[in-house]
Amino acid sequence: MTDVQMPQLILGHLPFLGESYQGESRNREYAGRFSKVENTIRILTKAVEEYGITVLGAAPATESQLAVQLLEAVRVASRRTGRKLALIPCLRIPLTIHGEPIDDYRRWLSYYQVEKKITDGTLKRYLDDPILQCREGWRQKLFHDIVYRVKPSA
Repeated sequence: MTDVQMPQLILGHLPFLGESYQGESRNREYAGRFSKVENTIRILTKAVEEYGITVLGAAPATESQLAVQLLEAVRVASRRTGRKLALIPCLRIPLTIHGEPIDDYRRWLSYYQVEKKITDGTLKRYLDDPILQCREGWRQKLFHDIVYRVKPSA
């Protein structure tokens, strides 16, 4: 049997794709910063050399130009440091109901509907969720859809 070492730290990829979970302004800041591939290479190189990072998340190149650049930065940082970097693929799974695609907002509303059937007090938790709060208009829309449109579970 071979011993397999699990990394203690895995680097996330969303900031490199322009996603901060801190609002549109910060998202634009990240997208601008990481639109320069050398910035990403510099951070990855430092993460490998100073913090021992060996694994990071990555979206497929079809996701965006920033995803393409992240994959290029991984290749360059690996070459510069002489260390292989493993990738955890982070994929969007397309969901549909009766053949109609479900967007990110609808998915959150669906999570609420399912969770409400098995727990109490989920409305406040959903309305106060920091990820929802950074999506423009989602908090108000979610509250409206839950209070006025979603039928209570039987």
